[in-house]
Amino acid sequence: FIARLCPALTTLKMDTCAQITDEGMVEVASGCLGLQNVSFNECRNLGDATISFLINFDVDHRLRSLSYSGLPRATEESFSQIANACTSLESLAVSGSALYRDVQVLHLASRCKKLVHLDLTWCEKLTDR
Repeated sequence: FIARLCPALTTLKMDTCAQITDEGMVEVASGCLGLQNVSFNECRNLGDATISFLINFDVDHRLRSLSYSGLPRATEESFSQIANACTSLESLAVSGSALYRDVQVLHLASRCKKLVHLDLTWCEKLTDR
């Protein structure tokens, strides 16, 4: 119902909404064509399907800020998709993941030249190499 009532929505924060699912998030986002800032930290039921939809839905490259820290169902595939498709992204927060490695972050940095904020807090597999 949010998408129908607020089609001009540019910012959507759904942090710690424990009951939201990938299907629900896709329904909300699909009606909001101008989304620029999306945050769904600690939404335990969300994962790759939500991230993939947001990336593929953003054909006009409006997405500027994405935050999805603490999602156990998000994999390396999502991070790679972001690096490949979200070249207009200015802020990315994916803290708390033991999945991401140096090579993925380097790939992201080489593709997303507009990044000014990158939160990789508690990404345990990152090194100084």
